[in-house]
Amino acid sequence: MSGVVATANPQPFGGFRKRTQRLGPWLAGLFWILARWRDVRAVAMKHRMDPALREAVMVAVAQVNACRVCSYVHQTEALRVGRTAEDVELITAGSPELGDAHPQLAAATAYAQARAE
Repeated sequence: MSGVVATANPQPFGGFRKRTQRLGPWLAGLFWILARWRDVRAVAMKHRMDPALREAVMVAVAQVNACRVCSYVHQTEALRVGRTAEDVELITAGSPELGDAHPQLAAATAYAQARAE
């Protein structure tokens, strides 16, 4: 379980060694989210999307963006809302086994990764 966040993991951010966001791009992303807050709130807080699916998609996008803070946050949240550690590991690894176990989840994460790239 190389990239999966565990609650007792002594390494910060689950051992990720990828880049972090610089302040400028991070603030630009924050302002983008704030400008679309009604839409973000509708999806994230009013559960118009299954929380487990939403967090799986966010884990996949965080991998594309190579942001270790986002990866940590979304992996932790994915585990909290019901994704298994195995699911999170398959998503972060981009494993084809995900499609065998969860074809709809694999399609959703692949689409999100393609859009994020």
